[in-house]
Amino acid sequence: MTSHDPLQLQTRCTARRKSGAECKNWAIRGGFVCRMHGGGAPQVKKKAAQRIAEAADDAAALLVQFMEDPKNDIKVRTQIAQDLLNRAGFAGKQSVDLTVSRFDELVETGAFLMDLGEIPAHEARALDELARPEPKLEVCKRRRAAP
Repeated sequence: MTSHDPLQLQTRCTARRKSGAECKNWAIRGGFVCRMHGGGAPQVKKKAAQRIAEAADDAAALLVQFMEDPKNDIKVRTQIAQDLLNRAGFAGKQSVDLTVSRFDELVETGAFLMDLGEIPAHEARALDELARPEPKLEVCKRRRAAP
């Protein structure tokens, strides 16, 4: 098997077709073969994930080299430093300011708003009738008189 660079993001499948031609599909991330040639198998996925995890140290070391190189732009070096800090779990705190409007509160509680100033009087009376609770009806069963 040929040696592959674990930091290379995309590689072509190393498998061959029945005709002997190259596969030409993209290999799975961290792997050497495509999904059709075994890249979807659980053990292949696990090994690919392991390769990616092992390459993370090399990638971080490369980023540190870029960050320390004074030839690189200060913005790039700052972004690299920020990214390394974020990945290490030292991300800056974020706060979210959330305000709830009165309308949202009314919707949440089940109340609703209505501007009665624009509704004709007969429609306002109809709405008033709808808002009144219905009277309770009691149903009594009558016994049939014996014949």
